[in-house]
Amino acid sequence: MKRVIAILSIAMLCMASSASADVLADRVAGVWLVQKKDGKFDIRRCGESLCGKLIWGKTIADPDKKNKNPDLRRRALNSFMMLQGYKLSEDGDRWVDGQIYNPEDGNSYRSILEPGPDDTLKVKGCLGPFCQTQIWTRSAP
Repeated sequence: MKRVIAILSIAMLCMASSASADVLADRVAGVWLVQKKDGKFDIRRCGESLCGKLIWGKTIADPDKKNKNPDLRRRALNSFMMLQGYKLSEDGDRWVDGQIYNPEDGNSYRSILEPGPDDTLKVKGCLGPFCQTQIWTRSAP
């Protein structure tokens, strides 16, 4: 009997965790205008994680000139996922352990996505313990 109760408890926790991920994904998924207002990203579920790509901006058709891999320097900036690999945090209030690609320097950084008030999204890019935060706003596609 104890074993049945333990199994049911674990199943209920898994379902609650999945529901929490869905709710938080719904708050983060969508189109976001970056802080400088010169680009828009479409963020979506990618399996169990979140990912996003540039869908509008003045540099969208530009080649990825600063990429560390010379073979990738000709691709357009809208041709790949610039945000990827995010996982729901243990407390269920943000997406962590993702990577964000910065075409201005050709580097990828550890990243965190955290929904804010009034349809805003905190986007953190980190190098070691140092992070820089931008506030993105929800936008029409």
